[in-house]
Amino acid sequence: MEIKTKYNDKNVKLDTDNLQSIGSGYESKVYSYNDIAIKIHRDNYITKTGLPYNSVKKFKKIETERILMPQNFVYETSNMFPKYKGYTTKLITNIKNKAEITNVDSNHLYQEINKLKSDIKILSSNKILIYDILFEENLVFNDNIYFVDPGSFYYDKNLTVDQVYNNNMKELNFILYYYLFCLFDKLEYIEYELKNMKNINKNYIISHDVEELVGVSSFIYKQKFKNDFTKNPMKYINNIIKILEKYESIKNYKYIALKNYVENAKNNSKSVKMIKKIIY
Repeated sequence: MEIKTKYNDKNVKLDTDNLQSIGSGYESKVYSYNDIAIKIHRDNYITKTGLPYNSVKKFKKIETERILMPQNFVYETSNMFPKYKGYTTKLITNIKNKAEITNVDSNHLYQEINKLKSDIKILSSNKILIYDILFEENLVFNDNIYFVDPGSFYYDKNLTVDQVYNNNMKELNFILYYYLFCLFDKLEYIEYELKNMKNINKNYIISHDVEELVGVSSFIYKQKFKNDFTKNPMKYINNIIKILEKYESIKNYKYIALKNYVENAKNNSKSVKMIKKIIY
């Protein structure tokens, strides 16, 4: 497909066949070009769930740091009249395994949270609601935390700035909780996390039923957080900060959770034995 967009304030014409594909879903395909990502809506989605032209026109004027917004329009030029097909955003490179988020030290993670909160204030002041950023592909980690897909964000003129802010903060609170405590239900993530904890018996993890160990560990993490802190999603970030202040990283907090689980166990069940094997 032949397209055109702006790059460094100049019009550029490109062919998607010559671009590197970096993502694909039901709604769109994403390509990279130098330091930008080019999101091309599929024809059957552009009029349904794709980010509308007028939204891009409004959103691209808003500057954020971690919650990415559109930068420029993308047009298909194969026909006589250019057709709106999508938008560009900043391209995030040097992407790391999301499980490494739990390795981030308290000072850095605290800074990242503050930058996300700052972006929320900017978006909320413009009455832009963040939505649909819980999908795993939307979070990109490269030592910094980015949300890279604004495709479902929308402007709501009927809400007050405070209402938009409260909705957006609730979303951010839950998303950070989800990624730091729930995302790692996935075997590949929690296995990576366990193998990179200090004082862990990696040989036991490698040679035993990792899937069952993942389930047990995930349950312990969630119960620990649930027992320690409020269920109010508006306070998840405050509670995460308390963890960082006390334990220096989310990973340290999780290790203590595993250790406390076996020390306080009233029986010697299979799950208790499994955790004992990896931490002693």
